[in-house]
Amino acid sequence: MRDVEADLVVALVSLPSVTASGVDAVDIEAGSPFVQVTELPSQEAERFSNGPRRSLYDLVDVDLDVYASTLDAAFDTAQAVREWLLSGAPGLPFTPVQVPVFARRPDYNERIRRRGAAVTFRVRSDN
Repeated sequence: MRDVEADLVVALVSLPSVTASGVDAVDIEAGSPFVQVTELPSQEAERFSNGPRRSLYDLVDVDLDVYASTLDAAFDTAQAVREWLLSGAPGLPFTPVQVPVFARRPDYNERIRRRGAAVTFRVRSDN
């Protein structure tokens, strides 16, 4: 299967005014607004009916967290990412199939505002 997290980070960085990373440690306050990408466990979506017993497509959930220093910046960045995903996420080798609204999420740092969503992608298996 593709490295969905890495592909998504590369694509998000190409959006205007967006900094992104996988689960690496990052100084969020230095690069605000910032999108953190975390791939979650996936599930098989389709199998070959005849032939090898392996997945054809998987459904991969990815947690996207937007961090910013103000509520407006967090909302605007989350909205820009959501609009890009709803447009089919041009440049990605896989397709978003569920793109919820980014909701407010708590953060331990009172100077940081956070919005997030768990997005589901349909990914072709490379087996």
